Amino acid sequence: MIDVVVVGAGPAGLACAIGAATAGARVTVIERDRLPHRRPCAGLINVTGAAELSTLGVSTADAHRLGGIRLVDGEHRIRRAFPDGGQVIDRSILDARLADAAVDAGVTIVDGIEVLRPIVERGLVRGVLTDRDTDAEIAADVVVAADGATSTFGRSLGTVRDPSWPSLLTIIGRWESAQSHRSTLDIRLDLRRMSGDLLPGHAWVVPAGDGTVSVGVSVLSTARDADSVNTTKVLEAVVDSARADWELGGKPLSPLRGVRLPVGLSVTPAGGPSWLVVGDAAAAASPFAGLGIDRALISGRLAAEAIAGVIDTGSFAVLQNHAPSLQAASEPYFRVGRLFTGFAGTRAGHALVRAAARNGFLAEALCQFGTGSFRPGSISALRNVAERMSWFAPRA
Repeated sequence: MIDVVVVGAGPAGLACAIGAATAGARVTVIERDRLPHRRPCAGLINVTGAAELSTLGVSTADAHRLGGIRLVDGEHRIRRAFPDGGQVIDRSILDARLADAAVDAGVTIVDGIEVLRPIVERGLVRGVLTDRDTDAEIAADVVVAADGATSTFGRSLGTVRDPSWPSLLTIIGRWESAQSHRSTLDIRLDLRRMSGDLLPGHAWVVPAGDGTVSVGVSVLSTARDADSVNTTKVLEAVVDSARADWELGGKPLSPLRGVRLPVGLSVTPAGGPSWLVVGDAAAAASPFAGLGIDRALISGRLAAEAIAGVIDTGSFAVLQNHAPSLQAASEPYFRVGRLFTGFAGTRAGHALVRAAARNGFLAEALCQFGTGSFRPGSISALRNVAERMSWFAPRA
């Protein structure tokens, strides 16, 4: 039996832990915060994410169902079906269910403890050092970094984000809403700077069905002077413009959460001789819209499969399959996304994206590419063209 330590108890880390424990590993998950998480999150799950959760034994039968996406640009609005349907579940509930499934699989979860750094012996990571007063060192044969977008632990292992690749400057909060029962989410394409100038990116209003909605903003890092954008002010403007339609409460229900979200596998390497990286720590989120739960679950499953390979073969060299497996599960879709994100940050690109709120074909294309769910027809033909064009995009 091999010992595995997973740093981070989000969807990616817990998916990895469940898969590794099921394969026969002895797994410990260490989480800095107390569980369940109480952080703002849209909790949006597409059909791929729902399938991954079902495989892990996690039910979403009581999730709020979404059947539509409404694109909004000023007074222009157009509605399209949510490809294959979407679900919304509170992140604290989702994380709790994943944690329960992990415990049922034999995983040990320790929360409220911070990992300070990896333990390195003869050039190999052999565990982690925590801030516990006693038993601070935890030995492991394999260590998994699953500590989110900022991933201080991942950086201590040697991961680096390529700053030339796109990222999303994201901020999100939750508000009370008398319209949270709606089955359609809003994607707003008319973000503006405080000066009134248009701002490449998008905002969303996602109904949770429980009397609340999540409202968030994602600004493209490819936008001019993106780092100088006050995303809090942009979010406040979005909330004000959506307040009457969604009957929003006055103040957010919890502190806003802002982060620079790396996307499109822009963080490398995804592993080493005795360690792996998953979820946002590996920039596994979609470069199109920042959707992350499905990709987090997939990356966790792939890491667990690599660990299972070590158990089956007795060779830690199998861990080197993780990075190419991540790429194979994401390309060429992510490659198209990296190309799209770069173009959307230009004035011409942003104008084309905004036109989706006026044109049915563009609206359908944006919805299918944004959710990663494609249907047969003209959009599939466009996808084929985009995939050929994507050879000019940066590669993971």
